[in-house]
Order: sequence, then structure tokens, then C-alpha cells
Amino acid sequence: MGNKRISKNTDLNDTLYTRVPLRSTQVTLGGRAEYYYPIGRNGVLLGRVRGESLLNDRLFLNDLFRLGGLATLRGFSEFAFYASSYAVGTVEYRQFTGPDSFVFLFLDQAYLQRKLAQGANADAPTGVGAGISFRTGAGLFQLVYSVGRSKQLNQKLALNASKIHFGITSRF
Repeated sequence: MGNKRISKNTDLNDTLYTRVPLRSTQVTLGGRAEYYYPIGRNGVLLGRVRGESLLNDRLFLNDLFRLGGLATLRGFSEFAFYASSYAVGTVEYRQFTGPDSFVFLFLDQAYLQRKLAQGANADAPTGVGAGISFRTGAGLFQLVYSVGRSKQLNQKLALNASKIHFGITSRF
């Protein structure tokens, strides 16, 4: 929870600010739950749900959560979606090939809602794919191939709209 303050831009006409409250209270709620279920000798089924919500009557586009990409919603470009509230459910099967190495198949299903002063919309994008994760000298390297479907982006599950995500996570 915090106080949101809008500063007046001196280059703009003062009448633009007459209908906008310059101070308001903004609350951010968030949660995450995950469960790892062992399957066989080296397999794990991961179930995860995470979400966040911004509560304020005067949200602007730059206030919203940015979703998409390796960390939030695979199958889409980094920060492809703007949302005032979201929930992302993940089901991922991991087959371990070593202590810090595994190949995996996944499904990410999201529900996104964007509420701004100009209006509201919602979407339920889906991402599916496969990848590999292994330890390097720099950290854990992950390479993912995925496709996504979104009504808002007018994107269907198609190979010509596929994404390759990669990243390194350092652990200390």
C-alpha cells in the first residue's frame, strides 16, 4: 500500500488536471503457490499459480504489470501484455538428467485484466512448449521453444509465431 502522487507537467494546460485527483492510495496484492510432485525416479510435475493485482481508481498504462517472456508467460515477447490484475497457472513436467539439469514440457495459462480510465479489457493467453535447463559456470542456463495463443494480440498457436526464450539465472 502506498500513496500515489501525480505531478503536474508545466508544459501542459492546467485544465487537464482539474478532473484528475493528484493524490490517491494504491494497493498491490500478490501471491504465489507451487507444488512439486515426484513422478518416477527422475521426473517431477510442477504445478504453480501466481498472480498480482493493482487497486487504484486512476491507473495509467505505465503503472501496469508487464507480462510475457521467459519469466512470466512463455510463448510471447517480453512485456507483450499490460495488466492491472493477472493470474498465471503453470503445469510443467521436468525430467532430470543431472543434479541441476533437466528437460521439460510446459503449459502456461493466464487470465489478464486491464482496467484503465479509458476502459477495460480481458484476455486469457496460453503458452505451450519445451525446453532445457542446465548449470554453467555463469549460473543456470535455460533455453525454451514455445508458441502462444492470445485473443488480444490476435495470435494463434502457430509455428510461424513461435518464440525462443533463453536466460541465465545466477545463484549465490
